[in-house]
Amino acid sequence: MIGRVITAVVIVGLVMPTVSCTGVGTGGSQRASTIASGCTRAALKPIAVGSQPGPIVITPDGKTAYVANANSGTVTPIRAATNKALKPIRVGSGPGAMVITPSGKTLYIADYDSPGKVVPIQTAANRALKPIKVGRFPEAITITPDGRTVYVLNADPYAARATVTPIRTATNTALKPVKVGPPGFCLPLPSPRTAPRSMSPTSAR
Repeated sequence: MIGRVITAVVIVGLVMPTVSCTGVGTGGSQRASTIASGCTRAALKPIAVGSQPGPIVITPDGKTAYVANANSGTVTPIRAATNKALKPIRVGSGPGAMVITPSGKTLYIADYDSPGKVVPIQTAANRALKPIKVGRFPEAITITPDGRTVYVLNADPYAARATVTPIRTATNTALKPVKVGPPGFCLPLPSPRTAPRSMSPTSAR
């Protein structure tokens, strides 16, 4: 069985999709395949997005990718089937870390440059909903495997301790923030086997 593995390389104002092929042989071992027609390890045509694109998340069904454009204050949806960028969604002044619910219905974006907000996006209509107030400098975000709670790391460099704000996804309501360690530590990201893909600026520290 031949499978297509699609990744994306982010460069200034562009998303560069790359495609490679893998084959699964008898015994379940994975090997490189050269027999798939038109399926080679190669960069595809770049996709124009906003200024300073950063984190990318993909819906659980694989149909749509979302790119956070930090300098544009927008999130660009991309149709994976055609690699076509759709109309950007304005979310604030500095969108960064993102996470999507297991159902794929709602995308949550931490607006780092804001006084402190997370913007939910309704993915069916690609529409930004009412912002959720959190702490200052929200820079990392994660979600529970059941999709019921989002956790946002507020890393205010002027505060003695960072905070984590829980958000109930059923109502998009922020709960009482929890004081944690000094600003700059990492939030654990969900396992790919139990929750959708997500990215965070702190995950690489």
